[in-house]
Amino acid sequence: MSRVLREDLRTGRLLADRPRVRGSVPGGPEVSCRHGGGAALDRHGLWLTESSRLWLLDPGSLDVLRVWRLEDPAQGSFGLLAPDGRIGLGRFRPSRVHPGR
Repeated sequence: MSRVLREDLRTGRLLADRPRVRGSVPGGPEVSCRHGGGAALDRHGLWLTESSRLWLLDPGSLDVLRVWRLEDPAQGSFGLLAPDGRIGLGRFRPSRVHPGR
């Protein structure tokens, strides 16, 4: 299960805690984020990527605002936010040339 914390960087004080990120893809059952691979903050909120879903959380409360299912070939093993506001998603695959990397 993915857990998201928000802390004050100066004091280390815990400001918000979402011990289990859960939500529903529109029209689907409630699901949990199993393994968040990246997080990025923009004007829309806090984006959390996992291999099969993209999550949007409220950065203040850490409530789930929306969930999208990622279909092949898209995968969110890691994510990034480009300077122009686009979201990039990437897939992790073990190296055949360098096993274990």
